[in-house]
Amino acid sequence: MNACFSKMRILVLILFVLVIKPVFTQENASHLNFEVSHTSLWKVSNAGTLLSKFTFKNTGNAVLYILRTEHERSVTVILPQHGIEANDTGSIRVYYSPDRKGKFNEKIIVYTNASDKPAVLKLSGDIKSLSSSPQECYSFILDNEAQIRNPRCEGTVINKETKLPIAGSKVYIYSSNQLVGKTTTPNGDFSIALNIGLYDFMATAEGYDTAYKDETYFNKNTPRLIFELSQRKAKTILPPTVAIDSKKHDTTKTATKTEPKDTPLVSRNQPGLLSYDEYKPNNIVFLIDISSSMQGKDRLPLLKISINKMISQLRDIDNITIITYADRAKVLVPSTNANMKEEIYKGIDTLKAYGTTAGSKGLDLAYQMAAQSYIIDANNQIILATDGAFTLKRKDQKVIRKFAKGKSKKITLTTVGFGSEKTSLKTLEEMSQEGNGNYIYINSIELAERAMLEEIKHNSKR
Repeated sequence: MNACFSKMRILVLILFVLVIKPVFTQENASHLNFEVSHTSLWKVSNAGTLLSKFTFKNTGNAVLYILRTEHERSVTVILPQHGIEANDTGSIRVYYSPDRKGKFNEKIIVYTNASDKPAVLKLSGDIKSLSSSPQECYSFILDNEAQIRNPRCEGTVINKETKLPIAGSKVYIYSSNQLVGKTTTPNGDFSIALNIGLYDFMATAEGYDTAYKDETYFNKNTPRLIFELSQRKAKTILPPTVAIDSKKHDTTKTATKTEPKDTPLVSRNQPGLLSYDEYKPNNIVFLIDISSSMQGKDRLPLLKISINKMISQLRDIDNITIITYADRAKVLVPSTNANMKEEIYKGIDTLKAYGTTAGSKGLDLAYQMAAQSYIIDANNQIILATDGAFTLKRKDQKVIRKFAKGKSKKITLTTVGFGSEKTSLKTLEEMSQEGNGNYIYINSIELAERAMLEEIKHNSKR
């Protein structure tokens, strides 16, 4: 009787756990609820890029994260860059670039932390004719019958402090993560013909930080765009303190550069730069992926911001080398003293995404250049920046291990990942571990402005 009763108690306890556990988990779960999960784009004539927006709400009690998506190559998906708090709404923008006429049915599989089962978004329509301009954007967020072609987008680039126009500034225009326009302002003003649609704008000028206007819907009624750029602080070089003994002064002799005992020493540290006292010299080799997969606004543009911000704080005891790889690997900026900032900025400004990926050749070249410019008792570091499309060969692993554990020349490898597909960046984490460095993931301007600089500070801390 007692044995039977004990077995029943165990059975009841198991059933209690199975029933109660899901309830407990559900109380602290996020939940994805789309307002509309299927958009029909009707019949479209002269189609270029089709844009639709799927709005959703987190009806759960925990933060909702969109982890990744799966879709055809003709579809581009823009996800929220941050988690969606409970009861807040978010949106997923879908760009479809048709390559043929006729009916289409596209599916976007969306994985979240809310469920093991993905959500499915559907996009369908009938293409009657294709546009000769692939960047022409039809928005189905607004009335597609009101499309107006080729209105002019106008604006001004100004100095944030003085409010004066910046001549020679540049404005870049992105649509569906692709660069579709670029213009240089002769006197600070610009005017460029654009098709109606959603764009991301980036304005820059030599000696200034970059300004952005993301997800700006442009049509004939769009007001002038004003970009305010902050000027980078110029490096101040402090003159050495010169002591002259008036009693023994000889006009035919040069004054000696020695500090008098009663005069405090002038600090070498300069505003806007890393402290000479706190940080060792840096020998940094950038290995930058410029293959076509880096075209998105969340990739190469963010990378440029990150590098420029870091370089702005380097000193005359630091060296910079920039190597790019796409179809082949090449040295864009040979080992250069970080004092030559404008030359380095110009090199970074020329970066454009194209071609296939030749990462292995780039890695070999990066280690060669890092060894050639090696600085004793310093931070000797390679920073590999890519969207994750990197094939790591066995010989690459051997090279990484050799320098990561080197006795005469120790070189660390830090990897920086860009893009929304985090699953494709797993190789970068493994590489950074092999290279005795760190893995950094950058998916926002905020991270771009600090992540790489913090990595350099961490590695060069005395």
